[in-house]
Amino acid sequence: MHLMASSDELFEVSLDLPNAGLEATASTLIGFDDRFLRVGRSLEALLDPDAVAAWAKRFHASGLPVVELLASATRWSSSRATSGPARPRSRSAAPTGWPV
Repeated sequence: MHLMASSDELFEVSLDLPNAGLEATASTLIGFDDRFLRVGRSLEALLDPDAVAAWAKRFHASGLPVVELLASATRWSSSRATSGPARPRSRSAAPTGWPV
């Protein structure tokens, strides 16, 4: 009896796409499209903080503190991708407002 599963068996799914069965399942998920669009917009904001800053400047002339927070968080995360730990070792190393 084989009780232990390999990590490939647990986390990797091999599917041929397009997959009619997967599309049929996705069409039955209530609210999935809206949630998928929200996640996509959030990812766009994280990947392009300059576009968020331009939007904020256009619609909120006084500026929004969250725009600077987003910009500092994305600068911090992109710099650590090549040269640092996954999380800052001290509060002083994290951008303002970043959970440690």
